[in-house]
Amino acid sequence: MNRNLWINPAVGISGDMLLGALFDVGASEDFVRDALLSLKVDGWQMKKRLYWPQEHNDAVSYTHLRA
Repeated sequence: MNRNLWINPAVGISGDMLLGALFDVGASEDFVRDALLSLKVDGWQMKKRLYWPQEHNDAVSYTHLRA
């Protein structure tokens, strides 16, 4: 089955949000990496890491203190 995705970044697009959307719809990491490699653009890297901003800790602490 062929599936197509049309992306129209007419007013700009954030790279991390695009990657998140691709992974959310089921794109594999290998597929995304191969697609990026096919662009022949240097200077990028893709790595997995947990993203947990300080604001989340503040919200959890605030909620806990109010309980």
